[in-house]
Amino acid sequence: MPEQQPSTQPPDRMPRLVVPKHAQAKAVTKAVANEKAAIGTRSEDRKEHLRQVRAIFAEFLGAPEDEDFVSGHTPAPREVVEAYLNGTGFGPDRNDLCFSDLKPFNNAWNCAVASELGAILFARQSSGNWRRPDSTRVTAASQPYWADAVLEKFKRQATSWRDAMGRDVIDQSTGLRRQESRTEANNRRCQQAEEQSKISRQRERRAQRWERRKTICKAVLTFATTTFDKNQWTQFLRIVETLGKEGMSSDESAAEEGTHRSCYRVSILPWRRDFDAIMDKIDAERLSPRSGYSARGSRPTPRHRQDRALVSLEDADDIYFSHREPVPGLPASFYNEQWLEGRSEDYIEQVLCVSEEASDWVAQIANLYSANKT
Repeated sequence: MPEQQPSTQPPDRMPRLVVPKHAQAKAVTKAVANEKAAIGTRSEDRKEHLRQVRAIFAEFLGAPEDEDFVSGHTPAPREVVEAYLNGTGFGPDRNDLCFSDLKPFNNAWNCAVASELGAILFARQSSGNWRRPDSTRVTAASQPYWADAVLEKFKRQATSWRDAMGRDVIDQSTGLRRQESRTEANNRRCQQAEEQSKISRQRERRAQRWERRKTICKAVLTFATTTFDKNQWTQFLRIVETLGKEGMSSDESAAEEGTHRSCYRVSILPWRRDFDAIMDKIDAERLSPRSGYSARGSRPTPRHRQDRALVSLEDADDIYFSHREPVPGLPASFYNEQWLEGRSEDYIEQVLCVSEEASDWVAQIANLYSANKT
């Protein structure tokens, strides 16, 4: 017998790339799609499957949470990946599985990693005691199904993961282009996350404020005994409903001078007519028994509004202006007249889409309270 040649493949490396025929790959993709549809995207089986995928990420990639993967997973060396993709090198190391940061996310290297993790899940499902909440056994799935589930999880994190590895920046000391360090990238992402969280909190407070003001107006209307009160609060309610939640002012967390207690400093909406006194009157009713709100519990956090008349006299750095886009489609009388005069006709008609609804009553009541506010 001829002497057997020793294998040149490292024992723990996947073999060189073998590309399946197009029809074969297409058939596998269709079969996986049918299997996912049969299992159901929101079924208890699918939930348990995805829980097992998260567990495999924790065990083999050291990433129990998405952020652990994004901020800590080290990509496979590019030269090794490129050699594999070119057919001249071996695939991922089974003892040290790492995804590649090369695009597209579903390149052959990443598919090989997903396939290996999918094969582990496929083998475990028969021996594992995977149960639904009702204690029945979880439906088993095919190996391509598991590989697809792993790859889909990686896809959801790939963009953030690449971003966390650093962007090209200009070095302030040398003026040369370089890549961010991992620490710089993580600091930038933390700052971006905090800014996004701040925007989300402001959006939520605006929505709550809008709902609360509508509730107060409706509650006060039920107690109104004079024609004047009924007309006044009906008009207040129409103004609040027409402005919508995005027509409410944003605010910034701050501390009161002297007491240093927490408060909100209201941003000025340059595009909106001066409804400040009306909004303050509605908010003040919250402390009234007829508003429908209980006096028990913690007091609302104070909101301090800037006087528009003093804006030009104060230091610009001390003024909070909102940079949100104006709410489109409102009647002309809901916009600040001076601000509107500075816009072009094309902007007013095509972007702002000012409504032709007649609303002289808005100007009358807004001017009345603007003139009488303290």
